[in-house]
Amino acid sequence: MNSHQGSNNNAGEIIKKHNRMRFVPFLSQLTIIFFGLCSITNADSPEGFASVTALGLTGTTGGEGGIEVTVTNAVDFLTYAQSDDTVIIWVAGTIELTDMERVHSNKSIIGVGDLGIINGGGLDVFGGSNIIIRNLFFQNSMDDAIDVQHAGHHIWIDHNDLTSAHDGLVDIKHGSDYITVSWNKFYNH
Repeated sequence: MNSHQGSNNNAGEIIKKHNRMRFVPFLSQLTIIFFGLCSITNADSPEGFASVTALGLTGTTGGEGGIEVTVTNAVDFLTYAQSDDTVIIWVAGTIELTDMERVHSNKSIIGVGDLGIINGGGLDVFGGSNIIIRNLFFQNSMDDAIDVQHAGHHIWIDHNDLTSAHDGLVDIKHGSDYITVSWNKFYNH
């Protein structure tokens, strides 16, 4: 009887080792998938519809090639967001808005670390194109947090946190196209 129990114990150990060996390649595959996803989330250019060549644009580049500014207040933010220039706008503070504010074409609006906050109002892409909105925290909008409308195109909305808007967190409507909404968090709405 003892020899029979011993052989069962050995068989059990062999099965455990076999299962562990099968598990190791599975972990390697998970690691590859995880690191693959990490590289996607840190992309510097959009994938999906915002990357498509159409309507005179070869994808969405936002303010690339334009001036770069860092803003910490609503006056400076609106000056650059509503200019006709190509601009990369770095948001390093809380931008207090009271309404939906228009964003003109060829802009990148990017939060600096966890400092970029849009509070009380929202961004209105009304027929604009080639706009990137990334790494911002939107809260307490009296209307939409982000509204893309009237044939706005080539817009990339990426890695934002959006919460507590009176209407929509992100509205895309009225013939707008070539838009990628990626890696955003929507909550408390």
